[in-house]
Amino acid sequence: MILIGVVFVLGLYLVFSSRDHSESYEKIVVGEGQTLWNIADRYAESGTGKMSRQEFIQWVEKHNVIDGNVIQAGEKIVIPVKKQNSLHKGNKEIAFK
Repeated sequence: MILIGVVFVLGLYLVFSSRDHSESYEKIVVGEGQTLWNIADRYAESGTGKMSRQEFIQWVEKHNVIDGNVIQAGEKIVIPVKKQNSLHKGNKEIAFK
């Protein structure tokens, strides 16, 4: 019984700690035909700690609780790029060409 309680509490912790609720990261809208690989190619070097493409993808999957193979156009995702101080507040859109 105690083991079930510990597993339940640990599960709740993992679920709630896996999302980054920080407002300090950029949020983007996935464009038509985009993949996490395309997004990582564009942003990985400018991200937090200059991540590799694989590290960038793993961060995005973890903090958005998604499988990178299944992202949809129009979906909003948080990426590990610190927000710039600007007057414009809103989602950063990626133009995919």
